[in-house]
Amino acid sequence: MQVSRSGYYAYRQRQTQPPTVDKVELAQKVRSCFLAHRRRDGARRLRAELKTQGLAIGRYRVRTLMRSLG
Repeated sequence: MQVSRSGYYAYRQRQTQPPTVDKVELAQKVRSCFLAHRRRDGARRLRAELKTQGLAIGRYRVRTLMRSLG
């Protein structure tokens, strides 16, 4: 097949990623989680909380959403 080993595994990794969530829905989840924790948690704790809910999101995306939501 003439495909590099690393390229093959990168392809397999891309296939197993969870489906993307709509940006509006993602912002609503971040906002509701933030309000549930009485506006005290930062991006790191919110990301961990969203991960326990089964949502794969990065810390910097949470931070960007928090900034855009004010």
